[in-house]
Amino acid sequence: MEHQVELAAQPFSVDMKPSSVQRAAIDLYRRGLNVFPVCRPEEVQQLACNFPGNYEPGMKLPYILEPLFYSRMHLCIADCSQKEIKSGRLCPGARPGINFLDLFDFANIGVMLGRTSGNLVCIDCDIRSAFQQVQQEFTLRNLNYWAYYTSRGGNFLFRLKEGEAENKGKCGVDGVQIWGNKHFCVLPPSIHQTGVVYTWLMYTDPALNLPHFEPPP
Repeated sequence: MEHQVELAAQPFSVDMKPSSVQRAAIDLYRRGLNVFPVCRPEEVQQLACNFPGNYEPGMKLPYILEPLFYSRMHLCIADCSQKEIKSGRLCPGARPGINFLDLFDFANIGVMLGRTSGNLVCIDCDIRSAFQQVQQEFTLRNLNYWAYYTSRGGNFLFRLKEGEAENKGKCGVDGVQIWGNKHFCVLPPSIHQTGVVYTWLMYTDPALNLPHFEPPP
């Protein structure tokens, strides 16, 4: 779908026992990131089989395209109901029949880079040697980051204090691209088409190592 829509959610309960992907989506959302569901590999492969002229098996397809550049999904919580009662106005993100958890059921997690995620930047390393080289550069400069392994290399995430980063298909390290606006990346614990599970470096896993609501460095 390419028309403007505003995704919303109904209040969820701990009794629902969300999956690892759903828990990660909630955690990242609360840290200020513009997260959204992305088709899993088997769904993309089926689309490529049914519509070979429009899709390829390796594509990363978000379920909704257009609004992701401009807005964030909305996770309704108890506070939303209380605000509705006090203000007499319906929560601006509320839409019937759309549930945050349901949207991430059997889906991968995407995050929009740029201003809707706090000027988030991704350094995308296609090979493991490039990942190790970039990690060394961060360490030498004493810079904090989030990082995770992908199918071939890995990604580094951090935020800029002001403005969005310019996208660069090439940089000083071979096999590395920089994404900072109108581009998204796929986050753990998503699954690659090869079957590889995207995995945080243990010491940068935000859910395990950071206080609730703390955004990327």
